[in-house]
Amino acid sequence: MPWYNNRKEQHMSQVVVAINRSNKIYRIAVSTLFFLQGLCFATWASRIPSIQQQMGLSESMLGLILFAIPAGSLLSLVISGALVTRFGSKRVAANALLLYSLLLPVIGLSATPVLLIVSLVCFGMAGNVANIAINTQAVQLEKRYEKNIMASFHGLWGLAGFCAAGVGSY
Repeated sequence: MPWYNNRKEQHMSQVVVAINRSNKIYRIAVSTLFFLQGLCFATWASRIPSIQQQMGLSESMLGLILFAIPAGSLLSLVISGALVTRFGSKRVAANALLLYSLLLPVIGLSATPVLLIVSLVCFGMAGNVANIAINTQAVQLEKRYEKNIMASFHGLWGLAGFCAAGVGSY
């Protein structure tokens, strides 16, 4: 105990170090959630032209089908808050993001426009539930840091978009 005057001071220092370490781990976890959600969305977005071509969709039909994602997002607004309140944002974020990613192959395997619409509505719902839960986690962490860090999370979402677009172009 070289520079501590007493045990209480040493204990308080250890608590501060533990809290700082905890905040860093929490920030890495929330950053990962933002990155993964951005990766999922951009993976889907990079595949839109190939899905359009596979299904032989006109521009207007594609536009109508793509409307399914915001429709799903709107539908999920009814349940998102209740889910986060009942189960907690951590659990909801993890499960919604898992569902969001599992819907990607479902979208790709949709054989008809109707199945594509249904899968995109579900994709929009899962994405919005994940978005609300992940942002709730970010707000809680921002309070712990006592400074604005939200932009860094959204920046990671955008960075994931670049990564997925690059991979999806192959």
